[in-house]
Amino acid sequence: MERQPTTVEALTRAEIRRKAAAFDAMDRELTERLAAMYGKPSIASPAFSEPEKAAYSRAKQLLNGSGDRLLPDRRGGHSESEIRLERDAVRLVVAALQREDVALAAIETAERVEALSPEWRGLCRKWILAAAAFYKLEQRAQEFIDAAGEARFLLPLTHLVGTGAEIDVRGETFRTLAKAAIAEGIVRADELERK
Repeated sequence: MERQPTTVEALTRAEIRRKAAAFDAMDRELTERLAAMYGKPSIASPAFSEPEKAAYSRAKQLLNGSGDRLLPDRRGGHSESEIRLERDAVRLVVAALQREDVALAAIETAERVEALSPEWRGLCRKWILAAAAFYKLEQRAQEFIDAAGEARFLLPLTHLVGTGAEIDVRGETFRTLAKAAIAEGIVRADELERK
């Protein structure tokens, strides 16, 4: 009986095919642009030439998440060598995405993410709830210090507690994390308000 692929494996392979198709479409577009410049299809750069090395370097960048910036200005204005470099880089990316070892590595990573996700989400939940609780404690401590008037100078730790000096959970970082945690379903907005 043939082994059925897991959901993660099937989804990962589908995503790899989608990305390869998108880069393949870019390859066709670049080839068409070169053909339009000279009225004929262009010939790929010879192996190990300087443009090939530059294309390889560019392909490595693309595989590390820079694919959206493949063509900074797709309206035109690129020289033939720039278009050739981009096309060669795209072809290297397509070739890499079609390799089985790349697919297996991507599947392994996706499966690891799926396995780690529940524990990580739980940790993120506890962290954000603790940060929310700390924020409320900071607010309460500041109110207490303000109400204490001159007596605050005789109370211990007023130089740390209620000032936000050691841990700034009132800043943009906390707001950004809280919004992200809510969006991810790690915590609910009302949970952050109760603490």
